[in-house]
Amino acid sequence: MNNKEEVVNMKKITNTLVIIFLSLLCFTVSFVPYRQADASSSAETESEKIDTVIQKNMDRSKIPGVSVVVVKGSEIVYNKAFGYADVQSKKPASPNTLYELGSTSKTYTALGILYLRDQGLIDLDDPVTTYLPWLKLNYKGKEAVITLRNLLHHTSEIPTSILGELPEISGERAIEDTVRILVDRELKYPPGDRFIYSTINYDVLALIIQQVTGQSYEEFMKAKILSPLGLKQTYIGRNEVPPALFSTGYKFWLGSTKSYDAPMFGGNIPAGYIITSSTDMGQWLKVQLGTAQVDSKYMQLTKESQIANRTVAPFVDGTSYAMGWNVVQQGGGELFHDGSNPNYFSSVVIRPGEQYGVAVLANLNSYTPQKISREIMNILMNTEDVIIPYSDNYQRLDRVSTFILSLFVPLVAVLLYLNIALVVQTLRKTRRYAKLSIKNVMGLLLLLPVIAGFYLCIYYVPYIYIFGYNWQAVKVYGPDTIMLATYAVIAAGGLFLVYYVLNFIFPKHEKTSYFNLAILSILSGFGNALVVFTVNDVVSRTSTLGFNRADNSTNILFIYFVMGLVLYVAGQRIIRPQLIKLSNNIIYKKRTELISNILRTSYQDLEKIKHENIQSCLNNDTEMISRIVNLIVGGVTSAITLIFCFIYLGTMNIYGALVTFGIVVLAAGVFFLIGKSANKLWEQTRDIQNVFFKYITDLMYGFKELSLNRSKRRAFQSDIVESCDEYRVKRAQGDIKFAGVFIAGELIFVLVLGLIAFMFPLIFPDNYSFIRDYVFVFIYMAGPIMILLQAIPEFTMVRISWKRIDAMSETLQSVARKSDDSLAATSEEEEIQLELRNVEYHYKNEHGEFFFGPFSNTFKSGEIVFITGGNGSGKSTLAKLMTTLYRPDAGQILLNSQVIEAEELSEYYSTVFADFHLFDRLYGIDYKNKEQDIQTYLKLLKLDEKIKIEDGVLKGAQLSTGQRKRLALLISYLEDRPICLFDEWAADQDPEFRKFFYHDLLPEMRKRGKLVIAITHDDMYFSLADKMIKLDLGHLVDSDESKKASE
Repeated sequence: MNNKEEVVNMKKITNTLVIIFLSLLCFTVSFVPYRQADASSSAETESEKIDTVIQKNMDRSKIPGVSVVVVKGSEIVYNKAFGYADVQSKKPASPNTLYELGSTSKTYTALGILYLRDQGLIDLDDPVTTYLPWLKLNYKGKEAVITLRNLLHHTSEIPTSILGELPEISGERAIEDTVRILVDRELKYPPGDRFIYSTINYDVLALIIQQVTGQSYEEFMKAKILSPLGLKQTYIGRNEVPPALFSTGYKFWLGSTKSYDAPMFGGNIPAGYIITSSTDMGQWLKVQLGTAQVDSKYMQLTKESQIANRTVAPFVDGTSYAMGWNVVQQGGGELFHDGSNPNYFSSVVIRPGEQYGVAVLANLNSYTPQKISREIMNILMNTEDVIIPYSDNYQRLDRVSTFILSLFVPLVAVLLYLNIALVVQTLRKTRRYAKLSIKNVMGLLLLLPVIAGFYLCIYYVPYIYIFGYNWQAVKVYGPDTIMLATYAVIAAGGLFLVYYVLNFIFPKHEKTSYFNLAILSILSGFGNALVVFTVNDVVSRTSTLGFNRADNSTNILFIYFVMGLVLYVAGQRIIRPQLIKLSNNIIYKKRTELISNILRTSYQDLEKIKHENIQSCLNNDTEMISRIVNLIVGGVTSAITLIFCFIYLGTMNIYGALVTFGIVVLAAGVFFLIGKSANKLWEQTRDIQNVFFKYITDLMYGFKELSLNRSKRRAFQSDIVESCDEYRVKRAQGDIKFAGVFIAGELIFVLVLGLIAFMFPLIFPDNYSFIRDYVFVFIYMAGPIMILLQAIPEFTMVRISWKRIDAMSETLQSVARKSDDSLAATSEEEEIQLELRNVEYHYKNEHGEFFFGPFSNTFKSGEIVFITGGNGSGKSTLAKLMTTLYRPDAGQILLNSQVIEAEELSEYYSTVFADFHLFDRLYGIDYKNKEQDIQTYLKLLKLDEKIKIEDGVLKGAQLSTGQRKRLALLISYLEDRPICLFDEWAADQDPEFRKFFYHDLLPEMRKRGKLVIAITHDDMYFSLADKMIKLDLGHLVDSDESKKASE
């Protein structure tokens, strides 16, 4: 492919990416006006718009029943119910259906306290101990002075988490017994320092009402607040509620909802258990707006309860707290309050300046009523284009917990099975006890703080991530799936610890525990992601709350940070060595398999395979696949980290996570497409490597010829440089393809950041508060994403080499001989008779065919046989047929009158061919027991001053060709096989040693019972042979010499 084609391809890639991104952008932009047009449609009446808002939000959150009331001035302009008061009986909700208000109850209790103050029975600035002398709390070891006003404004500094400690009690003493859990409690901040919402503040106020009036809280509220205000369908607690009107409460459960019989916290009735209908809420809204037809003193007290407390800083959302109301400085002022009970939710919004009020009651603990009330207020204010940021935390917690359950329940089942199987295997002795070293014991002991940290992190999950609750509060208020998911995680952690320890103590012989590696990889990736999530959370909390060591959440998040580091580092410390060993074992197996196949291939078949192909396969390809180690280690860690990052992004916004995931998949897809194109180029470069290795072989073996001829040397250099240049060009073309895509990938990444920052607020208008956290995590994800994308070209090259190795292995396996282990051992003592009967062989090459034979002859132990003939007569072919290096195309080879397998016959030979190879060690020789023979033969062959053999290794000075042949002859002596074949052995020897070879060495071998076969042209020694064989053009020729020798 030329440069022009490369440019065209890169332009196509770039254009494709631009089109994809612009299409996404156009879709997003076109989506936004549609939403706005839908929201601002003037064809609908105000009532119809409210209906649409309610139904849309109910469908999204699966709320069983909702009642909604809207007040304008002194009129109730809207009072409807949707869905079911009880799903099972299909009982529809109505304006008279009763719901628990939750924390919206506090406005009623606040009005009761102001009523007593107005009667002169209490003073809001009195310490609580004035009325409850026993209720003493401490700050820094000293008694804290908490006033009634502190309780009304939530500045008593009693922590939010106290909710989880409320006792599940009822009866006359319920309120007092609940308040008594505060006695002698230590506060983190001095009273009046800051706003900290705590539901028990209003329980204390209710107890003061009881103490001052001598009445029960219920009696006082009914007589002094509910009746005077005309609230006929409002009840204090559940005791007097008409069952026919009381709705069934629900919880989120596995992505849907289920009925839930919540426990009753009788001591918390003043703060959360006032029960009412939307009809009565309409009257209550008119009281709050000052338009109800009631005693004017209640109107004055109500207005006072709406005055924000300015003595402390506003909360993080910019609101200040009045008495049961959150106050927003917006327009003419806005007041709101939400109430969350275990199975009910209420949301109230009023705008006193505009005289608007909205109340939404639901029989499901969901934040959706909050969104409904604010969207209705937007309709009333003609500000429908203002998007309400929204996140239903309880629904999200249910979805996350359901997802965790879907992962961990099967994991627990698998772990349980593996633990049982491990115990059974240990009892059956298929696993053995591994003696533990001190280092191993220390390693196991280090697991204790890790597992302690793991469970400590689980313990603090509610405090950090679920509204500052403790587990008791989560169990009551949160979806039941949270507890089930937690139990599953705890069980999985414990079972994996048991399995890991038992597997460590009782390992399976020479088997890697892939399950352990998988779990540890997941934990390591999770730890890596947890570090990022924790840092992001700390930065977020610090930016909103400020950094304060007294805020325990920051300290606890540090535990999560450390735990994340420990999981990541410890996991990597265990995983990486294991993955490295595992990957190198794979490479080792491939190499040894390839070498084994080569060694099991017959000489005849191996000759047909180009040697340069084998060399490049053993050298370059096996080296290339060794890169798989880094690919696996880096890829696994990055992939798992990304998975957890995407899960985290999904908890913030599932659709945003899907969009981001789609874009990452798109980038990876482009890489793979380019990989297919580059694959062709890299295949070509791999073929060029084969050619290059051929040039290297020519360079090494033909260096004498090249050294003597300048023209030949220059021409050869020109060819090898041309091959190198072709490799350079093809390799560069493949790399450039990926370089362009890598740049495009970075561009996609930057465009995604822009998409998140500029377009997500439009795509997800009701929940864009997550964008800063989203960008932070996505920027961190850039590293793992790029590691995976960069691994694609590496993987492509590894795959090419892997395919080449597999192809070579298949080729070799198809012609491999049977295993050496199945061969019978040869006996040097037995007399042998070797017979070649009508043996034929056909050479097949580009020059045509050469026919050898038919050839028949018999050879016996104790014979010296000379084979002679001119060049091309077939001497070497006969030697290769006799030694089974070549398989005859016709005829038979028999040993002792029995047909014998080629692999078995070859074991009877010791050879020195003309093109012999000397190994630097004595392979296949028991050199330790032949030390005396080695020294004897070294002296006999006059090599004792030239070479030494130590522990089977040949050491010494550089030898001449003749000396190398003598050393080969020595090895033949040591092998001590029944048949000895020498091909032109004496050709490179001096006259003296040549004579010694023919007159002494060969006869000595004959005396030892060896069958000696020598290919030779030394006609002066032909008379020493017991048999002469002369060949010409592949056929046996009778001659005087052969006759004479035979006589």
